[in-house]
Amino acid sequence: MPSAAERNKTIVRRLNDEYVVKGNTAAADELWAAEYEEFAIPGGPGPKDRDAHHQGQAELRTAFPDLRSEVVEQLAQGELVATRFVMYGTHKGRFAGRAPTGKEVSWEGMSMHRIKNGRVVEARIIFDSLDLMKQLGGN
Repeated sequence: MPSAAERNKTIVRRLNDEYVVKGNTAAADELWAAEYEEFAIPGGPGPKDRDAHHQGQAELRTAFPDLRSEVVEQLAQGELVATRFVMYGTHKGRFAGRAPTGKEVSWEGMSMHRIKNGRVVEARIIFDSLDLMKQLGGN
């Protein structure tokens, strides 16, 4: 039987694969606790609720329809799972006010998820938006 840390890492990987990459909102709703909150940088102050998160993920997948994700490192201890990841995609839809460029881009990020009773109760996510915007032709 896998340890609690391994089970928690599996939950975060499933959330990433099924929801972030494939857009399966049912998987997110299954894996998120009722009190789920997300804090993201960039993204503004304060937590995002489920609907705001679903909307943001839909916009990301529209902008990068071939979105892929690679988990580079993942550590778990107690309720916490830390993940370093790289996202990849081709800019084919409007993103952050920018028209599609057709450029293939990648960006790195890190997340910290807190798991209770097999569900994600909190996520803190940060990614290198400056590098992404530079790749898309921004400053």
